[in-house]
Amino acid sequence: MAIIYKITNPKKEIYIGTTITKLWKRKSLHRMERGKSLINSSFHKYGFNNHIFDEVCNVNDEDRFELEHFMIQEFETELNQVKEYNNTAQYKIWVNDGIKEFQIYPDNFKEFINIKKGRIYDIRSLGKSNIGRKHSKESVANRSKPNMKVVHQYKDDVFIRSFESAAEAGKVLNLCSSTISKNCKGIRKVTGGYKFYYEKKEKN
Repeated sequence: MAIIYKITNPKKEIYIGTTITKLWKRKSLHRMERGKSLINSSFHKYGFNNHIFDEVCNVNDEDRFELEHFMIQEFETELNQVKEYNNTAQYKIWVNDGIKEFQIYPDNFKEFINIKKGRIYDIRSLGKSNIGRKHSKESVANRSKPNMKVVHQYKDDVFIRSFESAAEAGKVLNLCSSTISKNCKGIRKVTGGYKFYYEKKEKN
């Protein structure tokens, strides 16, 4: 389980980050980091101890970068540099299937089935009730349980191999596990040139 965190400086400028460690450990790393990033410039200008670190929410490891950049875009943070290695949200558009919303590159729109452009909801309206809310141990435990649906990989309708989960397939094949899941659900036609299917459970 990863976390999304927020840093606020005395000028009320915001930085959004994500980490798979405890927030206090990530805070220590921020203190030691050197460089010309916007957040480091803010530390130097206002003093490290004058910045407030807050845990915003918990998130599954495989979804943390998508959610991080979702928040960067929505809150228009002043201290994030979204470019090069850190550009998962740049140039993407919002699309939805009526139930879920996600971001894709415009050129990939035709690869998806039954989706339309646009948002379902605005994270700003959710922020009052969800963002930053303390989660119960039960809810965190439930969300941290891995999806163990078996996934089968095909190429040109030829079976290749099976994986214990979309997360395992993504890790082994160096593909995004969330797009593999969308492929399994029929939202996306192909992923990385492959087709993926969830194993069907036989009814007793």
